[in-house]
Amino acid sequence: MTSISDFARIGNPDAPVGSPEWCLAAHFNLRTHKRNHDAEVSSLKYGLREFKGDERWRQLADPNGRKFRYWRQYVQCPEPYGLGMPLEEAEAVIEAPAGKLLRDVLSARAHAIEIADLDNPSRQGERVDIVNNDVFDVNKVRPQGNSAKAAHRRLRKDRPDILARVLAGEITAHAGMIEAGFRKRKSRKLSAVDRLLRLWANATPEERAAFLAEIVP
Repeated sequence: MTSISDFARIGNPDAPVGSPEWCLAAHFNLRTHKRNHDAEVSSLKYGLREFKGDERWRQLADPNGRKFRYWRQYVQCPEPYGLGMPLEEAEAVIEAPAGKLLRDVLSARAHAIEIADLDNPSRQGERVDIVNNDVFDVNKVRPQGNSAKAAHRRLRKDRPDILARVLAGEITAHAGMIEAGFRKRKSRKLSAVDRLLRLWANATPEERAAFLAEIVP
């Protein structure tokens, strides 16, 4: 269903090709085709290929109003600003044969990820949430604590703008939670050198002279 915020980002398909308004309209069409899983993959495939090849995505901005710098950022940024897709899913659509249905391509991609996880001992007991671009333990549907998975879920619910930066690789999930105010920044323990420098900065000229007299032969 199209929301009010969607209408603000539909753009103008009649604007000059490659202009920001034209790219907004093309982006809106990509999001529309992405939801139609019963259509042939070509409805999304060629639009994605053109958008990537001509770097049309550079005309669009993230939730903070900053132009996207990388294809991955645009693809994985939550809607309506990006496509809200795992990068691997978008690439699978681009490479898929034109006659296949979109749902078959996406389900095949999800199955391939599950097989890869089974072959990777470090990720046994986990599965990929292909819709939300997340990984979670099958025995713990709602991750708790300070794990990255728990951070992703909390940010997705309350701060999707920060989650977009986490998924784009700009900041870590832990840093995102601190920025959102959901975690406290731990105070760094000062080293001996840091303590000495701090004491030196607060010392009087007389104290500094006395100190130098003690350590300099």
